Amino acid sequence: NTVVRGGYGMFYDQTFGDVYFQKANNPPFVAINTGNIASALPQFESGQLVPGTGQVIQNALTGLVGTAYPTLSPFQLNFQNAFIQEWALGVQRQVRSSWLFDLGYVGTRGLHLVQETDPNQPVNLTVSPSPATLAACEAGACQRPYPLLSGFSYTQSSGSSIYNALQFKVERRFSRGLSLLGSYTYSKSIDTTSGPFSDSRNANFPQNSYDVAAERAVSDFNFPQRLSVAYLWAMPFGATVVKLDNPHWNYLVEGWQVGGVITAQSGPPFTPVVSGDISGADESQITGTNNATDRPNLTGTSFYPTRQTPQAWMNTSAFSIPPSFTFGNAGRNILRGPGLASWDFSLLRNFRLRESTNLEFRAEMFNILNRPNFDIPQRDLASPSFGQIFNTLQPQAGLVSGGPGEPRELQLALRLQW
Repeated sequence: NTVVRGGYGMFYDQTFGDVYFQKANNPPFVAINTGNIASALPQFESGQLVPGTGQVIQNALTGLVGTAYPTLSPFQLNFQNAFIQEWALGVQRQVRSSWLFDLGYVGTRGLHLVQETDPNQPVNLTVSPSPATLAACEAGACQRPYPLLSGFSYTQSSGSSIYNALQFKVERRFSRGLSLLGSYTYSKSIDTTSGPFSDSRNANFPQNSYDVAAERAVSDFNFPQRLSVAYLWAMPFGATVVKLDNPHWNYLVEGWQVGGVITAQSGPPFTPVVSGDISGADESQITGTNNATDRPNLTGTSFYPTRQTPQAWMNTSAFSIPPSFTFGNAGRNILRGPGLASWDFSLLRNFRLRESTNLEFRAEMFNILNRPNFDIPQRDLASPSFGQIFNTLQPQAGLVSGGPGEPRELQLALRLQW
């Protein structure tokens, strides 16, 4: 009645999609045209510009505002597919004939994960610049290594991750009208980046490309605790309990089943940011989105108020906007949004009309307690609504209902089988 299982495996992941497609955003596949050859013709005629000497190109680039070159998306030449190691150890124990208990440990290690940086970030940006450096940046001397190019994203296979989890499961096989399946997971996932693309909680692009080690933090998808319970109960009413003498009335009360799924988990991590390109790294141009990568400075250790509400989820006094041309010292994913809890309930009954004909009635209620499951708060310190929550969790594709952020929903169904 006891089983011990263990295993270890090594796997490779194939990188695909936009990570590869962005290679087409580089010359010679992308070109840019600038200047007007007609304006140079009088200078040819007067002998001011001599063909073959480079004077034509030099004249075309003189006086241009910004860079005349396309934005690059370089790709690591010796890029490697992700290498994943997984290991697990578990113990299962059967108690009597219908109960099964499972306790296990699961670990995962990821190497060569996709990560992006900006090799053309101004070299004199730092967390604590000297007065001379700050003055130079204010004078427009924050030089990029390649001054004729703007910021760009360099895709490489330098990311890493580690995951450890304690998992517990209890199962009651269908016996005497009741089946139960419950699972609980206590875990922690740490990585340097949780993916190549930005989302509403993290830009997944380093604040300082010269200090990628500072990006190591809990993963975007790290939910430390998660509990899920599913049950189905074939109620004995009309059969062994409250069996009525009148067969017609007894027909109405017998055969009902109730079921449901209860889910609860920790809130998602997210990163506080400051929009406006405080550091001068021009992160919005790099990521191509409005998700800033500059972070605030920490002025306190208590990130949350004593009583958290949607109107005041974070302690705003614990953060401050860093000086110009500096990076904030706040870490990645140091904050957490509201947790999730939901109870979906169902009631069903099969009415046997004839020997081969059944009519099934179903009543399903999603989020039966009508609990609001909120999204993360406004995370931009530059916004006057910093720390305030305005939305519930957004609908998720593939779910029967709109998702755990939706209010209570009720649907009724009749299905005839013959």
